Amino acid sequence: MLKTLWPARIIFGLILSVEVLGVAGILPIEPEFTWFGMILQVLVAFAGFELLGWFVRSKKIGYPIGAAAFLFALLVVADASGDMAGLYGQFAWYDAVLHFMGGFATAIVTAGFMIAVHDLKKPSKTRLVEVFLGSSGIAVMAQVLYEMEEYYEDLLTGSQRLGDGFDTVSDLSLALYGALIASAIILWLQKRRVSR
Repeated sequence: MLKTLWPARIIFGLILSVEVLGVAGILPIEPEFTWFGMILQVLVAFAGFELLGWFVRSKKIGYPIGAAAFLFALLVVADASGDMAGLYGQFAWYDAVLHFMGGFATAIVTAGFMIAVHDLKKPSKTRLVEVFLGSSGIAVMAQVLYEMEEYYEDLLTGSQRLGDGFDTVSDLSLALYGALIASAIILWLQKRRVSR
C-alpha cells in the first residue's frame, strides 16, 4: 500500500497546472462550470492531505496516507476532466457516480483512519458503531460542505453549478448511500480480520 504522498502530490500538481493554464487562456479549454471551483477543489484536497499526512507522521499512526490521498487525487481528476470535457452536461449519470464515489471514498478514508487511531485489534460493538457513524457522518458533512461551495460559487460567479433542489438532494443522498456502503464494508472487513 502507498504510504508516501508523492504520487498524489504529482497528480494534484498536474491537474492544478492544467487548470492554471486554462485560466490563463493558454489551453483552449472552456469548462462547463468555472475554473475557480476546480482550482479550489484541488487546493483544499491537497492541503487537507498534507495536514493529515503531517498528523499521521507526527503521531506515528499506521495509516496508508498515500493510498488515501491517491484515491482522492483520482476523484479530483475525474471531476475536473468531467468539467473540462462537458461530461456533466452530456451524461446525467456522471454526476451521480462521482457523488456516490465521493461519499464512498470519504467514508473509506475516515473509517480506516479511525480504526488506525484507535488500533482496533479487539473492537467492541460500541467502538464499531462509533466508527460506522463517524465515518458516515463525516462523509455526509464533507458532501454538505461541497454543496455549500457550489452554492457560493454560483452566488459569486453566476455559474449554474449547484443545480436545483432536486439535484442537491440527489447529490446528498448518493453521497450518503456511498458512505453507508463503504462504512459497512470496512466494518465487515475489520470484524473478519479480528476474528481470524
